[in-house]
Order: sequence, then structure tokens, then C-alpha cells
Amino acid sequence: MTKEPVVAILGATGAVGQEFIRLIGERKFPYSKLKLLASYRSAGKKLTVNGQEYTVEEAKPESFDGVDIGLFAGGSISKELGPEAAKRGCVVIDNSSTFRMDPDVPLVVPEVNPEDIAWHKGIIANPNCYPVPAKKVSTNCAMKRKRTSKAKKCSPRSCPARACPSIIPSPSTSFRRSINS
Repeated sequence: MTKEPVVAILGATGAVGQEFIRLIGERKFPYSKLKLLASYRSAGKKLTVNGQEYTVEEAKPESFDGVDIGLFAGGSISKELGPEAAKRGCVVIDNSSTFRMDPDVPLVVPEVNPEDIAWHKGIIANPNCYPVPAKKVSTNCAMKRKRTSKAKKCSPRSCPARACPSIIPSPSTSFRRSINS
């Protein structure tokens, strides 16, 4: 049996960190230990996760020793601590824009390209909140078109969601390289 991972949330006191905390509870995400990390200004604050009180620690490179998964809630600190956490064996899932355009870091949207996780080197980037709902909406739009007798090619103007798969590029490495050239 595989042990439950040690999870750290960087930026735990911010809006995105609070959402990570909410989702961990809501989805009953398994962990053996949880570390809540933030800036020195937030260190010492108390937060409750799954009915247990945690003390927020100041985020430092050594905070990631023994951590399996780091959920990075963003900001410029990702650039400094992301590589440090990865060096220590932590798989960083970064929600900031820091690594989104880095050709050596997979940009993963679970509903679009989950297979890209396989080539990570310690850091996985995810896009901002727009592409995932857009993909879900466009899929629903396509499903509605298939159920009607008036099926037609969806375009930005004809799609009620204005978010068709045909206009949402896959965040693959080749796509990211093409927009950087």
C-alpha cells in the first residue's frame, strides 16, 4: 500500500491558498501531513483544515524537505521556491504565471492534456482559471449541438458560449513554442 503524501500549500493565507484548503476538505484529498506556508507576515496565523488547527509557517527552501506535493498559490515567490522545492523531491503544482511559458515545464489542464504530467521535472504549471471552464462549456456546447437535428460547425459567433474547442488551442509544448517564436 502506498503511503499518503505530505502536502504543502504555499500562500495558504491568500485567496487561492484558501481555495486549495477548501478543495482539499471538499474532495477529501488524502495526505499524511499538511504544511501551510506563507510569507513571514502571515507566519504564526492559525487556520483550520478538516477540523484540525494548523499554524502557518514562514515559507523557506527547507520548508519543502520531506514534502511530496507542493500546491503553490502563486506570486513571485514561485520563481524562488519552486525550483528549491523541486530539488528537494517535491512535485510543485504552480498556480502562478511564473512557469506557464517555460518550455521545460508542462502546462497541464487536466481536462485537456493530463498526459503531459508524465514529462515534468519537478514543476507542473497550470493556466489561470479561464481555460478549464471554457473547455467544459465548449464541450457542453458541442454535446448540445450533437443532440439537435440542426448540427452545424461551431464558430466563435455561433457558439452560445463563445468558447469552442476550435478556438481554444491545446496548451501543448508545440503550441507554447509557436507563440514564443
